[in-house]
Amino acid sequence: INSPRLHTATPATTRSASGSITPLKWPHDPTTVNEAQYNANNLAVPLLMFLAKYPDLRVVVDHCAKPEIRNKHFDDWSRDLAEIAKDGAVCCKLSGLVTESAQDWSEAELKPFINHVFEIFPENRLLFGSDWPVLNLASDYQTWKDIAVRSHEEAGQSAVPDNAHAAYPRLTVNG
Repeated sequence: INSPRLHTATPATTRSASGSITPLKWPHDPTTVNEAQYNANNLAVPLLMFLAKYPDLRVVVDHCAKPEIRNKHFDDWSRDLAEIAKDGAVCCKLSGLVTESAQDWSEAELKPFINHVFEIFPENRLLFGSDWPVLNLASDYQTWKDIAVRSHEEAGQSAVPDNAHAAYPRLTVNG
């Protein structure tokens, strides 16, 4: 299994950045959140294996699984992400789409991908993310935020500010 950002060697082990493989220790702390930062080419199989092996695993799919928008690769990405979205413990961070688009991207180019994420994840399992500072390579924060807000409104969803707190139980906000 090759999942570079989760560093998975098998569903029962993890691979550290140095390459060493260690067994997972389970049960884990229920406040631990695992971010699955994959790209569209290697998302489904490793993550679905993890979810089957550890049904109480809390996961946030980062950057909508980095679809290859610039190459118009929608079908495989949409099918795989829909399969993962069936797991009620998985949330998705709406972020990272602009940098996966062509250099001359438009909001219309992003729409099918954004709409699909809204269709398969209920609003209580969607998180907003900016992907800042990487976002600055292709856009700016305000432009991306405006697109995300418009998309929420068009999908009939409200941006639920407590989603991040629910997804990341250790997250605290100072006064």
